[in-house]
Amino acid sequence: MPGYNLAFFCSKCYEKKANKKNIDCYRVRNRDMDGILRVVCPKCGNIIVIRSVCLQFENYLHCAIERFLDEDYAETVFWLSKAKETFVQFVIELLFYEKDKTIPNLAKHNLHLSERRYGFFCALYWARFGEFLDLKKGKGKDVTEIRNKIMHDGIYPTKEDVIAYGNHIFDFIRYIVIKIKSEVPRKIYFDYFNFIKHEKLTECMKIFKGKKPVPQDALGAIGFFSSDKATDLSFKDWCKIIQNNNEALMRDTVELKS
Repeated sequence: MPGYNLAFFCSKCYEKKANKKNIDCYRVRNRDMDGILRVVCPKCGNIIVIRSVCLQFENYLHCAIERFLDEDYAETVFWLSKAKETFVQFVIELLFYEKDKTIPNLAKHNLHLSERRYGFFCALYWARFGEFLDLKKGKGKDVTEIRNKIMHDGIYPTKEDVIAYGNHIFDFIRYIVIKIKSEVPRKIYFDYFNFIKHEKLTECMKIFKGKKPVPQDALGAIGFFSSDKATDLSFKDWCKIIQNNNEALMRDTVELKS
């Protein structure tokens, strides 16, 4: 099943506990790719709304790595492709936000279709940063061949194919993140980052009406925008990091159902 682990503790229990070093930590399997989920503390009954600080495309990358660790290589390619598409959507919206323009409804203009969205993205990127992006090529191998033989020809990928495709996705995202962080004012992309997370949280809180759940942030494994640097780690490096994180979570936390 798609998803990834989020770790958290109950803030109310933490406030009441004298020994702050000995606090129960929980983990929950998050299947909401927007990064919002609801849990109930098993000790105090406190309703907690957990918000991942990662953006949707980062959650897709995390999910892709989880599938790779489970040796489900076709699903890995699917989630990597979703991450790239969602990242492109994020950049389009960010660049409109920077110009104080209304964020466009791409579906209304038939720009939600993959080829048209990428074409619109390339034009917008060129207008803002003055360079043309090659969306297809990775380092040394045409990654479109890998994706197409899986998505369209039904051929199951090899582990090496998936690693090559994963490296392409991370290289593509990293390059653009570095460009954004160097040329778009920090206040702009952080304001938009916080706007997205706040809007989702506000929607979620509405369903509780008279109750007062406690919102809490949870750190995610992959955070290009929530950290101050765009990491140069490879796809395999990230797989190792998340594998180690999962082993630590299994050892040090108690599982809860969302």
